[in-house]
Amino acid sequence: GAPPAQAARWRDVDIAARLAVSTGLAVEWVNDGNAACWGEWLALAMPRPHAFAAFHIGTLVAAGIATEGAAWEGRSGNAANLGAILVPGRDGQPTGVHEVASIMALQQRLEQAGHVLPAGNPLNWDWAALEPVAGPWLDEAGKALATAILSARAVIELDRIAIDGVMPRPVIRRLVERVAHHLALLPAYGERPEVGLGHLGGAAAATGAGQILLFRRFFSRAWSLFAT
Repeated sequence: GAPPAQAARWRDVDIAARLAVSTGLAVEWVNDGNAACWGEWLALAMPRPHAFAAFHIGTLVAAGIATEGAAWEGRSGNAANLGAILVPGRDGQPTGVHEVASIMALQQRLEQAGHVLPAGNPLNWDWAALEPVAGPWLDEAGKALATAILSARAVIELDRIAIDGVMPRPVIRRLVERVAHHLALLPAYGERPEVGLGHLGGAAAATGAGQILLFRRFFSRAWSLFAT
């Protein structure tokens, strides 16, 4: 919803380069979904699943896949953008998971009902007061995420899925329950992956970003990191 000129200014900014100049430190860019997924994968007890995905609900739906002991980042670092998987929207037309399951989607619902998104950290919102709008949003978000999970599993044999986000734990637990509910109702070809609550909450992306940089530097054997 930002003005086009403002959005264009952000698109043209190399944030990592700007921070490196301002701080005098080496700065690397990491996709938030991949970082959150890596953090959640490392937070699991051994033995970790062979193929794992995480969805992190924030302003948009950050997501990532960890498989064969590495984050699946792709050529650009933006692979496993599961929030962009097409699902039926409220009008039945195809739309991205972002448009259904994100805080942005909740904001749109609130504005349509004549309300505004509360200010500040979602952890401190009065979710009981938001229930008339938040309840239906959680159900539709659960269905969208369940659809995306089955679509992703058709490509990669995901064993386990973590759902987390910037909301309070009771709200995330309700979302996980809605995901599991709709996952059981949708037709699936093959096994359904296990779905559960994440471990890191709103800290997942920041925690995982630090961990993934350490992994790249000291543990990864990916040839692309050494090739010139």
